[in-house]
Amino acid sequence: MVSVAVDSVWRDGRPNSRRGDSCSANLRGFATSLLSKADRTGQLPHAATNGPNGRPFHSWRILTLSNIEQSEIADAYHREEPWDSPHNSELVSTQIEMFQCPSDHSLFHERRPATTSYFAVVGPQTAWPPDRGLPLDEITDGRDQTILLLEAAGLEVPWGKPQDLSFDEAVSILTSEPDERVAHIGGVNAAFADGSVRFLPVPMNRKMAEALLTARGGERIDWSTFERDAQPQPDQMNRFQLTRYPLIAFAIVALWPFRWLLRKRPA
Repeated sequence: MVSVAVDSVWRDGRPNSRRGDSCSANLRGFATSLLSKADRTGQLPHAATNGPNGRPFHSWRILTLSNIEQSEIADAYHREEPWDSPHNSELVSTQIEMFQCPSDHSLFHERRPATTSYFAVVGPQTAWPPDRGLPLDEITDGRDQTILLLEAAGLEVPWGKPQDLSFDEAVSILTSEPDERVAHIGGVNAAFADGSVRFLPVPMNRKMAEALLTARGGERIDWSTFERDAQPQPDQMNRFQLTRYPLIAFAIVALWPFRWLLRKRPA
């Protein structure tokens, strides 16, 4: 039994963070839309819908447009054409703030404004098999323990493009020292298959990351002990310390001339 203490896994983003709250609200909106469609059809949609030639035509994000107050784009979008056809390209070049985490600074580059921070995790073992839509009753690990959507920064993927994260890419984000793919301090937001949103601290150990990403892996996560059980393994910690400690030493040396500011003045 995989258990992982939610003192550091916060629902609805990091506390006292407007950007974190906005990001988690975006994810919750997408999860609600996808799960509503799954309740009607009996299964989650495909992450990417293929055209007649087998080429990926549309992203799951297109299906959510009507639910995020973008009905005008949804109605004008031509489903019989690929996302990057001349007609559809003009539509998906529209910047939609809900597709973007406010802390993902790469999205505000003037050349690539219509990009996204939110991704499905595609793989045979995830909630998004590459060849079919997954019925919710096949998420046997528990819908509250299976990631549906994961936040990833800096990828500059157009929101209309049928491109998401592979299983290995998602594991890398969750188990690596925070880099440009992590927009928030200390972790990432994720929407789960029950519609909840949690802030996940990174890095975590690979066993825990895989447990969160698999839909039918047989793992069980104890949220009351998550912080302890998600800690990186010793070999991971050693690698992180090799880069972290020199930075700490540099900061101490840089700030040492200003140590007098910390001294208490005489009464």
